[in-house]
Amino acid sequence: MRLLIGALAIGVAIAISGPAQAETAPIKVSFLDCTFHIEIIKIKNESPVAQDVAGWELRSDPEKSEKLDLAIVGTIKPGEEISFVGGPHAVPEEDFGVFVFSLKYTLRDSGSPPDYIRLVDPSGDEASRENCRAATPKPTAKPTAKPTPKPTPKPTTANPTPEATPDAEPGVPTASPSPAPGAGDPVVAGAVQPPARPAADPPRALPDQGGAPPGLGTPLLPFWLGLALAAAGSGLLIIGMRRT
Repeated sequence: MRLLIGALAIGVAIAISGPAQAETAPIKVSFLDCTFHIEIIKIKNESPVAQDVAGWELRSDPEKSEKLDLAIVGTIKPGEEISFVGGPHAVPEEDFGVFVFSLKYTLRDSGSPPDYIRLVDPSGDEASRENCRAATPKPTAKPTAKPTPKPTPKPTTANPTPEATPDAEPGVPTASPSPAPGAGDPVVAGAVQPPARPAADPPRALPDQGGAPPGLGTPLLPFWLGLALAAAGSGLLIIGMRRT
């Protein structure tokens, strides 16, 4: 019985010490992107002292083939962050703290269970872990309906506004201009009519065909005939008196 109780106590102590060690690990996975065309992994020294990471490893699934010994990194300064890239387009920049994890895609951005990166210390204990996250789908923008253009109303020719007629003097009728009435047009009362043209002179009587001067036509013939006869009688009388 004592042996059983002692074994349980040891097991509980191991179970508690494992997570506590992981939580207090000076090096942790600080960033993981499995969806970019270049896979990106970052680890960070969160302790106040430099850490030699020789013997530490980065592992992924399957862990027998997908792992990297961090001895190539050497020492990480306090607060320093080291990056690892993966994929066919991965390019190392070791002078700037960028190393290659793998030259092929090893991290799946989806799956069940999802892929991961584990940071393992030299004793084989897991110091930190980060799982891949599926890419967040971008919201599809709804097409904006184009506004229907309103038909432009055609300009309407407005009726010309008659000019204002000045007020006439009181008691004086205002003459409204109107066209001259034609034949058969009714005459509007109060309208000013144009002056009437003078009537043409009646045709004068033509002189006699005999060539008599004007005024000696046929109506005066008896007068002239009597005058001639009187003159003739006077002449005979004078001749008779001389003979006597």
